[in-house]
This record gives sequence, structure tokens and C-alpha cells, in this order.
Amino acid sequence: MYNEVEKGNLIRCLENVKQFCSDIVIYDDASTDNSVEVAKKYTQHIILGKENNIHKELFHKQQLLDYAIREINPDWFFWIDCDEILCRRGIKNIQEICRLADNKGLTGLSFHELNLWRGENWVRTDSLFDKGWFIRLWKNNGQFKFNLKEGVHNDLFPMGLKVKQEVPRIIHYGFCYLNEMYRHIQCKDLRNLPIDAPTNWILNEKDLKVELVPLDVYPENCQPSYITAKPKPFVYNNKNYKHHIIQPKCSNKKQIQELYKSEKLANCYGDKDGSN
Repeated sequence: MYNEVEKGNLIRCLENVKQFCSDIVIYDDASTDNSVEVAKKYTQHIILGKENNIHKELFHKQQLLDYAIREINPDWFFWIDCDEILCRRGIKNIQEICRLADNKGLTGLSFHELNLWRGENWVRTDSLFDKGWFIRLWKNNGQFKFNLKEGVHNDLFPMGLKVKQEVPRIIHYGFCYLNEMYRHIQCKDLRNLPIDAPTNWILNEKDLKVELVPLDVYPENCQPSYITAKPKPFVYNNKNYKHHIIQPKCSNKKQIQELYKSEKLANCYGDKDGSN
């Protein structure tokens, strides 16, 4: 967790998780907003990190697991990031899913991730965006260990799990708005790639494909209140784009426009109030 109140993610996530988890454990990456104070309304189990360093994510997850096993010792662990929620069907069926997994001797269950794109109505389905299956449920064996490495492209689940894919989906809000897009670019070291590079999988929209998310996928309290226009591929002009970009001091539209040196790019994304 890092400044997730400021990003508009934290309350949505915690309201979602409290519907199906008996306890919540949070690792805070030295937030500078009031995220910790808000999180305390939902749980007393908060680990306070000393720095915001995504490259040590696995070390933080190991601390979370060690703490949760020592202090709570649940039957199953459910992993989720603050910019995500579990779909309506998952909330309803997760207890039964765990029971069936126990009967089959499974120790890990992976859920499909829906990457919302340019607002909260459309899911991106081209390239890697529709291929995300991540192991979200881990059966507690009392001695989980991650393959500890620094970096951002490592396995985000403990070693030695017997895994099956399941139907519930994770709704990911991290690509909805430009300020969140920049956070991903910064974290994943994509700042120095040309925008049209195939490896620049976040910003390259050459083969953009999206589908409208059915309303019954969202939990009832998270349904979008309006439907935005279907996104069309944005064609970037590298002459007007600086490959080396600076971090904006805040996330309003004007600074995002300056950040990308492109009025057109900013207009591809709706603001959080629904305007363009």
C-alpha cells in the first residue's frame, strides 16, 4: 500500500475484501497521505515499511506471510493489491471454492485479471492484457517461502503450490487513468523505451482491442455510474514525445498533459469524474 487514499483505491479495495476475508493484513510502503489512518478502520494488522521500493516487493510479501502465519494462522491466504477488487461472483463463491480445493488437495488457485482501460467500463484484451492468470489463493502450510529476488518481474506467489485455474476474476483499476498509468511506467522501468516499441506493452496501442465489461461482473457497490465511449487506438508521434519524463507533483490533467507533451494523449483518458 502506498498513498492509496490519494489514488482513490484504498476504501474500494478494503470494502471489497472485508466481505469475504476474516482478517486483513497490510504492508504499507511508507505512505505520505492518510492511507494508514484509513486502513486502521478496517484492520489492526498493518506492517509499516520504511521506504517505497517496489523492487523489494517479494521481501515485503514474505514479511506479510510470516506475520499473518504468526498472528492469525488462517486456512487460506488471499492476495490482492490496493488497485484491485474481487468480482461479484468471486465474493459469493470463494468459501465454496476453497472447500472444493481442499477436497482435491490443491494448494493454490489462480484467477483471471481484467485490466480496465481508460476508465472503468472497458477491459483491454490484446497482447498480454488478457493473459493474466495470477495465483491469488494460497493454502496455508505454515512455512510459505517466496523465491526472494529484487526486481519487478518475479513470481508473486510462494514456491511449491499445486495450482488450478478458477472462474472468479480480479478487476484491476491500475490502467484506468493517466496518473496511474504513469505510476506503472515508472515502476516497470519503461520510461526510456520509444512509445511504439513492442516491449513497451503499457503505452503501445497499435493493436488495441477492448471489450465492454458486463455490469454483473462488478460488485454491486462498484458498478460504473456511466459508460464512456469505446477507446480507439492512440497513434503516437515520437517527435512530440520525450522519452525521458519527469514525475508529476500531482495527478491533475494539466500536469499529465505536460508530462506526456501531448494534448491528444491526455484527452484519450477520462478524468475520475467522468469528464474528458
